[in-house]
Amino acid sequence: MKKILVLLFVAILVVTIGAGCTKTAAGETTEEAGETTEAAEETAAVEENPSGEIVFTHYWSSGSWKDSCDAFLAAFSEKYPDIKVTRNDVESESFKTQIGVMLAGDNSPDVFSYWGGARTQFFVDKGLCMDISGAWKTFNLDSQFAPTTKEAAATYNGKEYGVPLSMFPMYVYYNKEVFDQYGLAAPTTWDEFLSVCDTLKSNDVIPIALGTKDRWPAYVWFDAILVRTAGLDFREGLMVGEESYTDPKVLNAFTIWAELLEKGYFDSSHASLGYGEDLAKVASGEAGMVYNGTFAVGTLTVDLGMVAGETLDFFKLPAIDTSVNEAIPVSYDVIAASANAKNPESVKYFMEFAASVDAQKIFKEYIQCLSPNINLSEDMYSEFEKKEIAQMEGVSNFFPYDLATDPTVADEGLTALSNFLANPANIESILADLEAAARETFGE
Repeated sequence: MKKILVLLFVAILVVTIGAGCTKTAAGETTEEAGETTEAAEETAAVEENPSGEIVFTHYWSSGSWKDSCDAFLAAFSEKYPDIKVTRNDVESESFKTQIGVMLAGDNSPDVFSYWGGARTQFFVDKGLCMDISGAWKTFNLDSQFAPTTKEAAATYNGKEYGVPLSMFPMYVYYNKEVFDQYGLAAPTTWDEFLSVCDTLKSNDVIPIALGTKDRWPAYVWFDAILVRTAGLDFREGLMVGEESYTDPKVLNAFTIWAELLEKGYFDSSHASLGYGEDLAKVASGEAGMVYNGTFAVGTLTVDLGMVAGETLDFFKLPAIDTSVNEAIPVSYDVIAASANAKNPESVKYFMEFAASVDAQKIFKEYIQCLSPNINLSEDMYSEFEKKEIAQMEGVSNFFPYDLATDPTVADEGLTALSNFLANPANIESILADLEAAARETFGE
């Protein structure tokens, strides 16, 4: 009989929208991708003592993420001692630009870490990813993941191209000691949220930590406000070019955000802060809150010393327009393989291990993520994490901005967000330029 939490986790995933996260395609499947699919469809036999070599390129290069990767690779080597893994650690932001060049070149890695959604779809459509449907069948990975998780994070164009390794819904995390000091409770309405911001600001505490030096953290607020005012259907249409960035609904979202900026609710030094530096301000009490994925919990607790449920707590960002259905952004880290992998036989064992309870427990323990694998024991989850899971029940979810739209458009969008934060008054011209860029990609 499955553990209670496993049943809860499956139930949560089943009730989410569509395939868990709405996934957008970046283009049509190429002939090369089709050829890769045909080659990988056959279910290969499992060797008793497989051997070979694998080059693994990843962005888990610092802090608790690096520790998790160290432990993951050590455990893989223990299970498959005759498969040699050469690792290539790349800083996260550099990885985003380098991996495409690597995959298209003559020395692509065999396997690599990536983000599920439109980014993976983009590589699949260009024929740069290996179809691992054969390995998926060989090792019966359907027994490891709920169908909705498989569809959201692993399946592209009807085939499997990756193994989901970690899962991150997004919440507002706050310093409980700061809230207690000023008699604050987790807000349940937008007005209460604004009141919390006012109280913190009046006591010289930065209400909302933010670090946009690397651009991407800005999208969380664009997503949050747009989905809570225009609705998820409009937002998903925008991601695939069916809606326009010059639509009044988009302008309204930015107008609300501009008002929050004008009131001084955000850290004024955000443009100079990288990821982790904003979280450090929450840990120290210099800032009260940060809106981020559950991946921030690992940094806040393991790296910055907060204690989940004691000094660190969280809440769902409240609704702005209560007539709009609730939705939560959810991202997945995945392991994918290059279509040009030099050692495809060894790759399937790497994928099998990445999907396993043993591997996913490692990432769960080191970075405090939620595991996509439905077979993890209830005992693996703290009360804090059970609360994170429970908050997803009955709520639609979606891929965050830069994982939901074509990477070219996402890059233009992140630049537009940076320009907005620097000059909120210029939003109409910024959105006009962004829409023009989107039309170049999506067409008229």
